[in-house]
Amino acid sequence: MIEQREKYFTLVSYARGVFSRISKEIEVMFPEEIKEFKSSPDFTHGFNSGCLASFRFVLNLIVEDPTGENKYDYLKNKLDELKEFPKLST
Repeated sequence: MIEQREKYFTLVSYARGVFSRISKEIEVMFPEEIKEFKSSPDFTHGFNSGCLASFRFVLNLIVEDPTGENKYDYLKNKLDELKEFPKLST
């Protein structure tokens, strides 16, 4: 799942022009995805953004309490995050 999150982070960043210095390397890493993006940028960018948000959300839910102290409060906070999904500011 972490690899998928990183993949979609890279693709979303590519679409936003964040990694302009390494865009050629990204095009080599993900040739099919970049081809799809170039043929239908709005749809593909929206799909990639949705995937990124979903993977971030799921990974955030399954990460254990870093303090190891109050698991009830930690789980309650995680479940409260469900009410706010999707956060559209990625």
